[in-house]
Amino acid sequence: MKKLFALILISLPMWCMAQKMIPATALQSDASLLWQSLNELHPGMYRHVDTTDLVSGYEKLLEEFSVDRTQEEAFKNFSEFVVKIKCGHTYLNPFNQPSKLIDSIIADPVLLPFSFRIIENKIIVDSSRTEKINSSAIIKCINDIPVATIIDSLSHYVKADGNRMAKKKKNLEVSFGSKYNYFDYYFPLIYGFRDSVSVELEDGDIVSVPLFDKKLRDSKGLGTISYDDMWSYTLEENYAYLKLGTFVTWKMTFDWESYLDNFFIELDRRKIKNLIIDIRDNEGGLTELTDYLTKKLAKNKGKLVPRRKYLAYRKVSDNLRPHLSTWSKWFYNVTLWTKKYDDHYRTPRFSKVEKTIKKNSKAYEGETFLLINEANSSATFILAENCKVNNYATLVGTETGGTKMGITGGQIFFLTLPNTKIEIDIPLIGSYPTTDLPDEGILPDISIPVTLNDFRLKIDSQLEYIIENLIVEN
Repeated sequence: MKKLFALILISLPMWCMAQKMIPATALQSDASLLWQSLNELHPGMYRHVDTTDLVSGYEKLLEEFSVDRTQEEAFKNFSEFVVKIKCGHTYLNPFNQPSKLIDSIIADPVLLPFSFRIIENKIIVDSSRTEKINSSAIIKCINDIPVATIIDSLSHYVKADGNRMAKKKKNLEVSFGSKYNYFDYYFPLIYGFRDSVSVELEDGDIVSVPLFDKKLRDSKGLGTISYDDMWSYTLEENYAYLKLGTFVTWKMTFDWESYLDNFFIELDRRKIKNLIIDIRDNEGGLTELTDYLTKKLAKNKGKLVPRRKYLAYRKVSDNLRPHLSTWSKWFYNVTLWTKKYDDHYRTPRFSKVEKTIKKNSKAYEGETFLLINEANSSATFILAENCKVNNYATLVGTETGGTKMGITGGQIFFLTLPNTKIEIDIPLIGSYPTTDLPDEGILPDISIPVTLNDFRLKIDSQLEYIIENLIVEN
């Protein structure tokens, strides 16, 4: 009998094995710990949302946890709750989840066998791994559910600063070059489709599309794109094009500063009068890179938008500390390097509010054009803002992510909930303007939206507009 029971266990798929139930009391205990952590540590807990709305969201979370749940269900519920804070650095980071939680969700055939973009609120296939559907196909419904409904429902689980719906849609796109895509794990969590789905195309055709597991889809792709491959440049007679697909420089194998030094030296040697910097689809990363590029473009003296940095705590409470991890012990007790600002916040001792940008006598002398879009929400948001405020570059593309109301980052605690083992990123420093600014991203000087027709024809209308209309001949 024991042997038979063991054989049954061995034969169960991973998805079934993952359905261990977590007691309601344990779930509510984790929720309480998260609530305490956010209220104690987060510098902008109620900046973008009304207090009563967030309290109501917490009460709903406790209600969801009034019965036993699986780890996957807890992941979904916690995701939905923290997104209500509307902070782009507060979320359930898939790369930090223990016990391979994300991998367990997508180990079964639940993944669409194609990558896609979301343009004009429609899903358009980018690259297909099945003969059932072609690249550039526009999807109208999945299992009779309109894609607009799917996008809207999944957006409630995806992070963004303020009310940047365009940023959420950008986050929901699927790229074969990414290890994890939000759509890949929230789609099966919310809808539960397995093995295959019925896909209705815009032309009226209905096809049955097989779903893949992660291993199968990866085997048919080109693999995850390396951070090194996200940087490139070309030097033409009349312009240079610099693609910076990430600011996560600590994961690169080369010296990013030497790379850019050599690039700008070559621009000067060839006397190229036009520079196109492309940061589209780049969420951010190292702020030192933002500072570097700002300096390289500072032909004239400039200024930063006045912002003060805020921290909400002095010292981490003893009951929280065992559940928090980070890269520096200085985050647990900030009294040595911060000072009291008011009854609620502290601020770094030597952090200036009014900051100027020195004129750089060795700055790039030509015309600079910065390609931006809704992905830019952290260090790239700041770069776009610096260039916009000081006329260091002409911004072309679409409104960025992030918000002028202020963003968080710089230092982060990784909170691991003891019962569900789910990890949540909590930023510790808020950078907020000294005057009231609207909840909007950085607007381009020249707005050029991406259209379905452009995508189908593989036309980069934003880049082409610069080349054909704005660059000055050498």
